[in-house]
Formats: sequence, structure tokens, C-alpha cells
Amino acid sequence: MIQQTIRATERALGDEFHIRKYHEASTYTLTLSMYLTLIGCIAIAVLADNPWLSFIPLATVGIANSIGTSRMRKEIPAPVIPKPFSPAMRKHTIVTLILTFIWLLIFSWKLGGDSSFIIGGIVGVVVVLLIAPVYSRKQHKRDTARIDAELED
Repeated sequence: MIQQTIRATERALGDEFHIRKYHEASTYTLTLSMYLTLIGCIAIAVLADNPWLSFIPLATVGIANSIGTSRMRKEIPAPVIPKPFSPAMRKHTIVTLILTFIWLLIFSWKLGGDSSFIIGGIVGVVVVLLIAPVYSRKQHKRDTARIDAELED
């Protein structure tokens, strides 16, 4: 079904330049979706009686990204994630950290002011920011080796 959608979109666009620009716009949309997901998590944490419900949007986006990444990795290597405070990622990292911190503050407030949740959340986010680029480089190398081996067969 997804492959049919991709083919239909590419047929509708026709020109390779238009297809490339469409995929660039999709990348832009993915980034905006992440910000909006975090804003949705903040809104749910504020409005819901149970702040744990605010994890639902994040989980759904995480699942969709995992499925998309595993599909992509069948044909091309996983992309290398730049370091979080490199010039290319600095603004993205700062916006993500601010939104996540606001979410954690509201979540903690709704749970009665337990600051250990905030500290744990911040430590978790920092660890992910530091480990993700290292892991992505290793995954890129493994994927490249696997794909090259498959092409040699």
C-alpha cells in the first residue's frame, strides 16, 4: 500500500526535480511534525487529568519513524545523524530541548511537583542526544557493509 502511494505520488509529480523537491518538503514536514508532536504532548499534559496520556503522541510518531526507517534500511544505509550542537543541528536541538523541558515541567507539576522526574527526563534527553550520532554512524557502516555484500551476490 505504501509503495503504491509512493509510485502514485511520483507519477503525479512526473519530473525528477519536482519529485526531489517533494521529498525535501516531506523532510521539512517531518521536522515540523516532531515539534508539533511535542507541543501536542505539552497540551495533553496540561489538559488531561492523567499526564501519562501525553506520551501517546510521542509513541505514535516513534512507531511510525521506526517503521519508516526499517523500510528505508532495506535499500539504503541509515543516515548519519549530525552531532546535536553542530551548526546544522544547533537550532533544531535547542527547540527540541526547550519543548521537552516545558513538557517535563508540566508533567512534573501534574504529578505533584516531583523534581526527580524532571532530572531523569533531562538526563535521558541529553544521553540520547549524545549517543544517537555515535549509534547512527555505526549503523550506517553496518548497513553499508550489508548492502554492499548483498550487491556482490
